[in-house]
Amino acid sequence: EDGERTFAADAVMVSTGSRPRIPEWASPDGDRVLTTRDSYPPKVLPEHVIVVGSGVTGVEFVHMFSSFGSRVTLIVSRQQVLPTKDPEVAAVLEEDFLQRGVRLYKGARAIGIDHTEGGVAVRCDDGRSAEGSHCVLAIGSIPNTEGVGLAEAGVAMDGPWVRDLDHHLR
Repeated sequence: EDGERTFAADAVMVSTGSRPRIPEWASPDGDRVLTTRDSYPPKVLPEHVIVVGSGVTGVEFVHMFSSFGSRVTLIVSRQQVLPTKDPEVAAVLEEDFLQRGVRLYKGARAIGIDHTEGGVAVRCDDGRSAEGSHCVLAIGSIPNTEGVGLAEAGVAMDGPWVRDLDHHLR
């Protein structure tokens, strides 16, 4: 039916879904430069994948591709993987990655991606560069809140984000 309907509730959950965050310096092409959505399930098994992002999603992709036999380089912008998690847990995970042959670029923030003859090169702000066959951008997600009408309904917004949420997303 056309028209307007009004609902009353103590709480409302709006589940909009999300999309991969893409930094201004990257242009995913679905071939060599991939988002997390492009990467799972993988269309091809990369020979050497560079994962940009060391949060939960990034380390999942590192584990997956290293388990499949790909060589993996992980760009870690801080001094530990899983920067918001317990340092002891991160240390165990880093040790496991090193035993698997994963190369860790700690303290390196990705700033650009160049296409090369054999794949891609990820440039970092500290002057280092990582070369591989593919790159996976695993640096977060953006909520799909555009056009939903949250601000018009009185929800305080900060871009696509609801401004006043606690860490339980309430």
